[in-house]
Amino acid sequence: MKNLYIHLLFSQSGNKRIKSQLLGLLYALIFPLMLSNNVNAQTTSYYGLNLSELNGVIQNCIDLQALQQYYPLNTDGSLKQVNIRQYPITFPAGTQLSKGGNVVNLLNASESTDALDAYFMFRSIETSQNTLTVKANYFYKDNSQMLKTVSVTINFQNANSAWTISNFNLTGDTL
Repeated sequence: MKNLYIHLLFSQSGNKRIKSQLLGLLYALIFPLMLSNNVNAQTTSYYGLNLSELNGVIQNCIDLQALQQYYPLNTDGSLKQVNIRQYPITFPAGTQLSKGGNVVNLLNASESTDALDAYFMFRSIETSQNTLTVKANYFYKDNSQMLKTVSVTINFQNANSAWTISNFNLTGDTL
């Protein structure tokens, strides 16, 4: 039967009605497959999160009130640009973060941090069904230009499809 349909589809003498029905059937079978590939491309997972969720979680980490006192300021009192060194965690294209009206600077692992006053290095992002833990180091220079490190662990809870901070811990060279 299958061979008959294929023969009718490609033969010169095949019935046009059968050909159009077979083409419609093929289209009906192939189109959903093409559509599902597009859906998968839009819902790519990064550390168990979609891009929008990842942006929100990292933004919440940067905005953590307990870290604000470590952020360096310009001479006019405005916040200097926040930097993230992408090692060992890297962030995908489309990552959109900001702080103090500035876009967060994402540095590749090979870029030097020597000239920076401060920067984040995200160590891990661990997700389960309704919880998420982010571990990061925040490096900053104190008043004597000595590099100090604050280790940050932030736990998130997923409620109503939104990741909110449930608790956090700062250790190391804290103020």
